[in-house]
Amino acid sequence: MQHHNQTMPCSRRYIVHKLMYHVSRNYVYLLLLIAAVILLIKCNSKFDRSNTGSKYSFSLFGERKLPEPTQAEIDYFAEYVNLSFAVEDNFISGEMMGGRGQFLGRISLANTGNKEIPTKRWQLYGYSMRLVEMDEYPYPNGYHLNTCGLKLFHVGGSLYRFEPDGDNFVALKPYEIMTCRFKSQAFQIARSDSMPRWYVTSSSTMPKVLENTDDEGLKYVKDFNNKEQYKRRMDDKSSPYSTQTRFEMYETGNTEIDSRLKIIPTPLIMQVKNKWEMEFNTNKWVIVKSDVFLEEVKFFSDKLSMNIVKSKPMRKYIEVRKASVSVDIDGKSQEREDAYSIETMPQKEYILITAATNEAVFYAFQTLSSALFTPDARETVGIPVMLPEFIIKDAPRFSYRGLHIDVSRNFIEIDEILKIIDVIAMYKMNKLHLHLSDDEGWRLQIPGIPELTQIGASRCHDLREEQCILPMLGSGPYSNTSGSGYYDIGDYREILVYAKERHVEIIPEFDMPGHSRAAIKSVHSSSQRSMRKDMKAESFSIIDPDDHPNFRSGQHFSDDVMNPCLESTYTFVKKIITEVKKMHQDIQPLKFYHFGGDEVADGAWDASPACQKLMKKRGENMSHYDLMKYFINNLTRIASDESVSVGAWEDGMISHDSLDVGVPFPRDAFKNEDIYVYVWKRPSERRTPHRTKLFANKGYKVILAYGSYLYFDHPYEPDPEERGLYWATRKISTRDAWEFTPSIMFNDKHLDCPKVIKDKTECFDLMKPENIMGMQAELWTETVRTNEQAEFMLFPRLLAVAERAWHKAAFESLQGKAAEKMKALEWEKFADAVGYHELPRLDKMGVRYRISLPGAVAIAGKANFNTEFPGLDIEYFSADTDSWKLASHGMLVEQAIKIRTRSTDGKRYSREVWLDPTATNTAMSLLSHNNLFSYKLISVTMFLYFTNILLIFQCYT
Repeated sequence: MQHHNQTMPCSRRYIVHKLMYHVSRNYVYLLLLIAAVILLIKCNSKFDRSNTGSKYSFSLFGERKLPEPTQAEIDYFAEYVNLSFAVEDNFISGEMMGGRGQFLGRISLANTGNKEIPTKRWQLYGYSMRLVEMDEYPYPNGYHLNTCGLKLFHVGGSLYRFEPDGDNFVALKPYEIMTCRFKSQAFQIARSDSMPRWYVTSSSTMPKVLENTDDEGLKYVKDFNNKEQYKRRMDDKSSPYSTQTRFEMYETGNTEIDSRLKIIPTPLIMQVKNKWEMEFNTNKWVIVKSDVFLEEVKFFSDKLSMNIVKSKPMRKYIEVRKASVSVDIDGKSQEREDAYSIETMPQKEYILITAATNEAVFYAFQTLSSALFTPDARETVGIPVMLPEFIIKDAPRFSYRGLHIDVSRNFIEIDEILKIIDVIAMYKMNKLHLHLSDDEGWRLQIPGIPELTQIGASRCHDLREEQCILPMLGSGPYSNTSGSGYYDIGDYREILVYAKERHVEIIPEFDMPGHSRAAIKSVHSSSQRSMRKDMKAESFSIIDPDDHPNFRSGQHFSDDVMNPCLESTYTFVKKIITEVKKMHQDIQPLKFYHFGGDEVADGAWDASPACQKLMKKRGENMSHYDLMKYFINNLTRIASDESVSVGAWEDGMISHDSLDVGVPFPRDAFKNEDIYVYVWKRPSERRTPHRTKLFANKGYKVILAYGSYLYFDHPYEPDPEERGLYWATRKISTRDAWEFTPSIMFNDKHLDCPKVIKDKTECFDLMKPENIMGMQAELWTETVRTNEQAEFMLFPRLLAVAERAWHKAAFESLQGKAAEKMKALEWEKFADAVGYHELPRLDKMGVRYRISLPGAVAIAGKANFNTEFPGLDIEYFSADTDSWKLASHGMLVEQAIKIRTRSTDGKRYSREVWLDPTATNTAMSLLSHNNLFSYKLISVTMFLYFTNILLIFQCYT
């Protein structure tokens, strides 16, 4: 029986054992199968460049927990690990920017020391303005990068984090290099898209900046050598310029230009007589005191080091008279309060200035100072200047001639702001628009809300954001860079005093309800909430604590929008306006408050309980744009009560609801007497066409601020080595800005008028031209972190804006070939004045303007050179003497040489470029010029070539 039981195949014990055997064997097979699949996926990903990783990790036993690194290991990492970044391919998706387009990038970590980088829980922080791995976004648990064993996290905005993947990261041994590939939104075609100051840390150590990334030259970014790197897509026609391209662009008709008076902006009427001249010396001439224009006379007597006398001498004096001045504008004689005249009388050695207002007298003295400047001596004091007999009658084209500077993304210290005010006043620009808040920083002290600057004005590595807000845009882990800083009340009042003396109005902007993350994180930090609760202080809450929004802004934030449905939001708004008004009160009364209003992410308030409550109370459903209108209505009411006009970026004042896309909000919906709208999108924007005319015709005051011509955060040339963004246009040269005219607003005539507008003339005709108040250049600072970079981006382009805002060019009244001929002549005169006169003035003021790269061409072994602005020298590097020498026309060039342009004072230089005599006039160099004829010629040649090959093949077969 016992024997029978041991061998019975159907016994329970037998069945259990047999089942366990099969299960265990199959389990092993299953595990082996899973392991094989994982291995196959990982191996395959190494060969598929577009498969960079996954949100999900394949791990049999869960991700391994890693130990924390020591401070010594973090310090070693920062010192000895060299990080590099490269764009591999912008064409991987073939899509346009704004769609689903992506580029493939890589970072490499090279261990240059003699210790390994361990498999521990260190964290590497870096920056990207593009959304990384957008197809997998969001990835709160990290994105597993197959190529290197790291996980990627989006911290917020432009800040990202890499950390070792516990199961896949292998310690980086001495002298080894690890490479990670990842995809990012759109494309990157410029070095300056990348940011400095990557840093490494952990939850228990102090952060350290990687030393090789602590460099404004961004040398850690690899060069952009091929078209997949420096073009946005395959049909992109923009290419870096060759020296020959620049040579052809700079060439002019060599018109003989009267060099006696070079004044920018160009006066309305300037009559120079040839009969008489007189010697003017600031040491020997005086200014007659004027009780009416006391401040202006004192200002320029100090500037020119001239004495003021009470009574007129017999000779050698300047007199200022108060009287109206008539000027001829478009064939009509007009008396203008802002007009002035200057008359020199050599026979009597006497200069007469006539004007009706202090502002006009100030501009007259600026013109006279320009006439007195001597480029050779670089001085105006004590140097004899020969002045011809002339009469100038002048008045500005626009009443608003502005410059906008973003001090939020990167802070600009007060001394630099004062320097910029000096320069813009010299060119008769009269508005300085300061962008004082945004997601990345709050820059003005506000009494009663100290946390705005205590927290919101600093960026550092504080993930809880209790002491500061997150690092962004290359600011690094500490508050000692341009990511941090603010103006206290004393600083701001000093700016106001300085600007008032120079007849420049300061326009403060605090961006709201969007772009408000710095304010939100400051006011709603947990430390401030508890403090206010204890103090029972007035509530400035600007977000709904019960709201859990699900949106992403264009800058990749999901927490940067104020809530318009809270009464406390308007308590905050009123506090800001009233406190800023107090700062202005006894210096330059606040007339104008800019509230931004731009780029508020659609859906920001969809889940807000406060907004649901508001709609229930009002008995209506309110769309996103209804809520925007509600916010603006309340804000303009507050501003109106304070007798302050308001301004906004155009998209803050336009509905994008399906029935009325692109239509401005009704003007009568807002109480404020004057509302200024800054039009910045491309003139032919398909979703919002005709907006300049629509705004003006509906009664808004319009400032022309088109990104395609006036956004000076864009590069001068389509070159990866030129600083700047390029979403609006690939490049904005000084000439591009100079060619901008208000007629650009009619470039949308081919686009339909929105259907809800019954009177179509509102779209196609400017019926209220008086509402076009002027123009403004913009300097946004996402890629600008130093004073030198700011000046580089602003000058000399800003001179072109000053010229066009003050002076209507003759070519604007012409058409066809006559207009083009006149435009070429007027540009030549302007460029001549910039090169010979204005750049030396900027050098004297210490302004570090961009020095244009040289143009050059080599034909039959001889080189010719030119510059964008005449009067600047070109140097070449001589290998024989290992030094730079002055280049000359017709010099022999047998091999490639480095060349550069030198500033007028000889202290600074342009980027160095190569002149290769063997490359000139080849098919490839013609291609690089974007020359249509060259394209056609090469295309025909290639067609004939391949046709012959095909015929030979057919004959052979």
